[in-house]
Amino acid sequence: MCCFLIADELVKELNSSVVSRQEKAVAKEDQFISSLEQKEPCKTKINKTVMNKNPSSENGPVVQEQGNEAFTQGDYETAVRFYTEGLEQLRDMQALYTNRAQVLPRFRTSSCTII
Repeated sequence: MCCFLIADELVKELNSSVVSRQEKAVAKEDQFISSLEQKEPCKTKINKTVMNKNPSSENGPVVQEQGNEAFTQGDYETAVRFYTEGLEQLRDMQALYTNRAQVLPRFRTSSCTII
């Protein structure tokens, strides 16, 4: 299945109001990222974090804005890094999952064509 179709499907599931669908989407996202890393090794590593039910950081929105700015400028690697950093701090911020899912196909496309 095309990366864009998978990403679109993940975004829809992450935006679902049903928590179980969101949790399944997170698992699918992790599996999707792992499959991409196995097929095309990349120098950039994406950190996976443990679910934090009691977030103690309020930096999520700040990091999201930084990721959005990097995305707008076409710096997809930095955008993924900011969104992932935000998720490490605030695991239940749905917008960070959505934004990261939207930028990953573009990041993969741009990083693979620069070779």
